[in-house]
Amino acid sequence: MGLPQNIKERRKELGLTLAEIAKMVGVTEATVQRWESGNIKNLRQERIASLAVALGTTPAYLMGWENESTNEEKPPTPEEQEQEARTKEFIELFRLLPPEYQVLILTQIRGLLTQLK
Repeated sequence: MGLPQNIKERRKELGLTLAEIAKMVGVTEATVQRWESGNIKNLRQERIASLAVALGTTPAYLMGWENESTNEEKPPTPEEQEQEARTKEFIELFRLLPPEYQVLILTQIRGLLTQLK
């Protein structure tokens, strides 16, 4: 199958509407419909990648280069496991704070991120 058919088939498998896909990818519903109908033939790599994420698949599947429509789960790397553990700890600790301290923490994080740019 080709790109238009793969987009439509995968969207229907997931039970998603044109509007839902459009919102996830950042385009109009009409654009998604035109992708599915084949009226738009040349999609930029970034759009194909965004579509693949929205449809829970790979760009290669959408392009018709592979047969499996879903990404196979890879075991997380040690770095990913460590980051996940830190994230869970942060959320647990954050939830223990009173709302006014949560706001303070968020403000400080935003300030740090601004400095990193």
